[in-house]
Amino acid sequence: MKGSAVAAEEARRLKQEVELLKAQLAGNASPISHTASTGPTPKLGERESGLPINAVVGEGARSLNSLAGLVATDTLQRSVDGLNVFPWQIDLAFSTFYRDIHPFLPFLGDAPPNAFYDREPFLFWVICCLGFRFTLPDLSKKLASHVTMDALLAP
Repeated sequence: MKGSAVAAEEARRLKQEVELLKAQLAGNASPISHTASTGPTPKLGERESGLPINAVVGEGARSLNSLAGLVATDTLQRSVDGLNVFPWQIDLAFSTFYRDIHPFLPFLGDAPPNAFYDREPFLFWVICCLGFRFTLPDLSKKLASHVTMDALLAP
């Protein structure tokens, strides 16, 4: 059941990506979010440029606080405490986080998952854990012990 939900989410994301590519080829440069919901994108989830924040998940930015330009990057596989998290899972967690949680507390800058991991691994794992709560709850539970321990050991 959970595998079919993940497969359905991936199929929906790929379908939207195809629509984005079609629009770009047709000369229509209007952005389409990879994780757009059926309703309009909330204003709080939009970047300063007006593009939905989740349109850049999986794409590059030079820092967490400023978007220097969109550069294609590939999310890297990460592991913690013997738990391997695959790139598609990380992308899914980040897109879910930016779509469902970030609009209510919009304080993070635009950046791909790799930039978060390079700059602040704890924040990366917190975002993954929160995003997994909606899409991969078993993985969220496994990751929660690491995130909790890191939070307790933080200075």
